[in-house]
Amino acid sequence: MNVSKLTGTAIVPLLGLALAPANAADMPVKAPLLKAPPKLMPSWTGCYIGASIGAASQGSDYNEPFEAPSPVGPFAGDNNGTSFIGGGQIGCNYQTGMFVFGLEGDYSGLTKPSSLYFSQGAPVDPGNSYGSDISWMATIRGRVGVTFGDGTNLLYATGGVAFTDVHASGFEGVGRPFHDYSSSRTGWVAGGGYEKMLTANWIIGIEGLFADFGSYTSGPAGKSAIVHNTVGIGRARLSYKF
Repeated sequence: MNVSKLTGTAIVPLLGLALAPANAADMPVKAPLLKAPPKLMPSWTGCYIGASIGAASQGSDYNEPFEAPSPVGPFAGDNNGTSFIGGGQIGCNYQTGMFVFGLEGDYSGLTKPSSLYFSQGAPVDPGNSYGSDISWMATIRGRVGVTFGDGTNLLYATGGVAFTDVHASGFEGVGRPFHDYSSSRTGWVAGGGYEKMLTANWIIGIEGLFADFGSYTSGPAGKSAIVHNTVGIGRARLSYKF
């Protein structure tokens, strides 16, 4: 028997076994796949402060039920005038799930509307002019909304109490004051809007509101008028959330 041949034959497999672990250790190991952490949904919870700008449609309803009879009876009329509105808001929201609940207060100034004061005209009293308007408005409102999409969109309804100071006046003929009346009024306000969270702090939105300040009596006894004021508002908003 050729011992050297047997020895060589045995050495080859043994070398293979010895080298196999080393080759396996030298093989590159794949890194484990890392999953991205779940994206955190934005939160509407927090307080904010901001500003708004837009347009307001003021409604003035004027009725003289106590006026002396005329060829066409007591005078009554109504008109609408558009004015600029701008102001600020402050409030707080609380989010639970997809629902957002909030409380907001705002104050706005209004320019004097165009074409709000109207004339009685012929054949009754040519030159007579009547009307009323408001120069500022404040509200305290609750808000209830629902988020959608990626959570940065909010649709909401709102309603509460509104405050203003109404100025009413009437003239019997050019330059002859019939009455000049101002009164603080409290009414109701309701509406809705849409907001978009641009970042964790900045929010833009649009809002529509309607406020009704009810009816009141203006002018001296025997020549008094019943006045009713309403305001419809459309505006854009920008808020900073803390």
